Amino acid sequence: MKKSLQSLFLSQNLLVLVFFVPFIKGNNRFIENVTTFLTGVTLSNYKYIRKSYIGVEESAQFKRIDSISVVSKTFNHEDAKAKFALDGAQYSLFCRQILNLRALDANPETMLAFCQDLAKTNPQIKIEAIVGKELEEKGLNLIYSVGRGASKKPCLVILKYEGNPQNSTDVLALVGKGVCFDAGGLNIKPTKAIESMWCDKGGACAVLSAFKAAVDLKLPINLVCSVAIVENLLGSDAYHPSDIIKSYKGLTVEIGNTDAEGRLILCDAMSYTQEVYKPNTLIEFSTLTGACMVALGLTTAGLFSNNDELVKELLDASSETSERLYRLPIFEEHRKAMKGKASDLNNISNVPYGGASSAGAYLECFVEKDVKWAHIDIAGPATSTEQFVYSDGATGFGVRLILEYIRRYRIKA
Repeated sequence: MKKSLQSLFLSQNLLVLVFFVPFIKGNNRFIENVTTFLTGVTLSNYKYIRKSYIGVEESAQFKRIDSISVVSKTFNHEDAKAKFALDGAQYSLFCRQILNLRALDANPETMLAFCQDLAKTNPQIKIEAIVGKELEEKGLNLIYSVGRGASKKPCLVILKYEGNPQNSTDVLALVGKGVCFDAGGLNIKPTKAIESMWCDKGGACAVLSAFKAAVDLKLPINLVCSVAIVENLLGSDAYHPSDIIKSYKGLTVEIGNTDAEGRLILCDAMSYTQEVYKPNTLIEFSTLTGACMVALGLTTAGLFSNNDELVKELLDASSETSERLYRLPIFEEHRKAMKGKASDLNNISNVPYGGASSAGAYLECFVEKDVKWAHIDIAGPATSTEQFVYSDGATGFGVRLILEYIRRYRIKA
C-alpha cells in the first residue's frame, strides 16, 4: 500500500483542558450529562486540514485539545456506559478522517488495502475480497459494471468477526455504499454537484468504522461488514444508459441513469452477503438520494425497513446518540415505479417524485425472506458545513448509532 489511510491523521497543536466538577446529587443523571458534554467536546475537537500553514499566523490555526481531565467525586470515566459513549465518539472521528480523504488518497485500491490491513489486526477477523473481473465471474455484475469505467478495479470486501461463536446463527450484517468518487458515469454530474462527490463513500466509512470499533472493544457479537467499493467514472469501458444487466440475485436491471449507481452496487452486495453469510438482520448505510435531503434536510437520515421492531430499536439508538432518523414509507406506487419494461427493474423511477422511497423500494427487492432489513439514507447528515458540533466536512454519522444499537439490542449491555 503506497499510503496508509490511517497514517493521514495530521498532528495538531495541543491544549490541555481541565474541568473541575463539584459533587451533585442524582448520580446517574449527572454522569449522563457529563458524558453528553464530553461527547460533544470530542466531536467538536476535530478539523480536517491539509494546509501547509506557511505564512499563516499562529492564532489562525486550529488547536486540538489533547486531553480532558474531569475532577469529580461523582463522575468516573470508567463507568461502562460513559466509556462506551466516549469510545463511540472516537470512532466517529476515525470515520470522519477516512471519509474526508479525497479520491487521490481514498480510491478502490487504497480502501481495499485499508480493509486488508484491518483484517490483519485481529485473528478473529476473516476477510473475503472479490476484485475486478472476479466480480463478473461470480455474478456480481452490477458492482463490476458500475466500476469498470475506472482505472482502479471495483471490489466487494466482506469482513467477518465472530465475537459470539456460541450463538453462531445470530449474525448482524452491516452493508455500506463505497463510491470513492461519483462523477455520475456517462450521465455525468454538472458543475456545483460533482465537486463534493468524494463524500459518496460515507456509508462504507461508517460501517467499517463501527466494525473496527466492535472488534477493538471486543464486543460479544457476530458481525459481518460488506462494502462495495467503486469509482463511478467515464471511461472507454463505462457502462451505458439502457444497458440491461443481470444482478447477483438474478433479477435484470435496465440502467435508466448511470448516476443512480449506489443502489446497483448495494443490491449485489446485499444479495451476496445474505446468501453466503446468512445474517438474520441487515442494516445498510448509503449516501443514496438527493430526494432524501429534499424531504428531511441536511441533519436527518431517512429510515426504511421491513420490520417495525427493528425500526423502534434504531429510533431508540438514534434518540440516545442524537444521530437523527425519520422513518419514510415504501408504498405500492413506489414499488410499481421501479418496474422495468424490458427488464425486471429499472434503476430509476418512472415518476419524478418520491425518489428516496422509490430507491428504498428498489433495494427492498433484494431482501431475502425472514431477514430483518433497514436502509438508512445518510445523504444529508454524512457531511456538514460547520453545524452544531461538526466542523466542515464529514460528520461520521452512523458510527455511534450502530454501536448504540449493538449495545442495547444485540449484546444488551
